[in-house]
Amino acid sequence: MLPGIIQKRKPLSHFAKRAGWTGCNIVLKDIPDAGKIYVIKDKNVVDIQEVRAMVERINFYRKIKDIEGRGWIADVMNVITQIKKKVFYLKDVYAYVPYLRSLHPNNNNIEAKIRQQLQILRDNKIIEFLGRGVYKKYECDSRERCPEL
Repeated sequence: MLPGIIQKRKPLSHFAKRAGWTGCNIVLKDIPDAGKIYVIKDKNVVDIQEVRAMVERINFYRKIKDIEGRGWIADVMNVITQIKKKVFYLKDVYAYVPYLRSLHPNNNNIEAKIRQQLQILRDNKIIEFLGRGVYKKYECDSRERCPEL
């Protein structure tokens, strides 16, 4: 979980049984598509092997202990989701530099950080590097459609 997808709710009123308690919502729409694991999709139960393949595919994310590192990966994955083309260019991702700068105002090397995150996503088979700033999204919802990890 990232702080950005947790939305704080108003504290309960002083009349409530648990007065002062503050809950939260998880903003599901802010989870990148590549980070979603479906058990039911389009009102159909997803095959257990497909669910396992999806879990295996994003397992690399659990190994990132640094919350800032997780945030960058999730933010770049969100940007890639926003790009509606299957094959996209580095310049397409660079178009989101102002957005990423607003999320990470203390980072003065946004473009370099983007390239670093794209390498991590490439190494973990989320995207494929085709050469000279060209990338391709993997369409993975089952083991058959995913490259071997």
